Amino acid sequence: ESPRSRPPTAAIPGIVPSPVTIGEPYVVSVGVSAGSRPPQGAVLVSDAQGANCTVTLSATGTGSCSLVSNAAGTRTVRATYAGRLAFDASTVTTTQVVQVGDQTIVFSSPAAGASIPYAAGGSVPLVATGGNSGNPVVFSTTTPATCGVSGSNLTLAGAGPCVIRADQAGNANYNAAPQITRNVTIAKAAQTII
Repeated sequence: ESPRSRPPTAAIPGIVPSPVTIGEPYVVSVGVSAGSRPPQGAVLVSDAQGANCTVTLSATGTGSCSLVSNAAGTRTVRATYAGRLAFDASTVTTTQVVQVGDQTIVFSSPAAGASIPYAAGGSVPLVATGGNSGNPVVFSTTTPATCGVSGSNLTLAGAGPCVIRADQAGNANYNAAPQITRNVTIAKAAQTII
């Protein structure tokens, strides 16, 4: 049987894991068969969104490689065998669901339970990092009698408990981060009699 009498057939027998979360790698297994003699060469695997990898076929005409998708949604995974020597080219597609990712806010300053001395017109920097959506971490307060928020600064309004909230919005690829609450105390300022 001549290799050309039965053109090679590319296949994607498996994708693991499936579905996958955005930014996480997944392994695409490929195989190319052509009768009694497995083709040699390489298979280009892509997700049509810019992620690609190359599989060098083993002696059995199989192999695998990893992709990482940078956008949520249903991706079309394509495996293309370019052909080699007497073997024709072959292409196959399948789908892979890439799920929306989660985000987490890390609130670094001020520390939980911190005691901040009151000063008229005073402010303290608020420091927090968020997830991969690219949206900013937005601060607010539920205790305006003792503290307020101006951008990424805590403004001091009076002595007492202060509750700060940190939020980060999501987008098409990432869920909104769970809100973080930070409790601090605005301490009474010291007085001096002269």
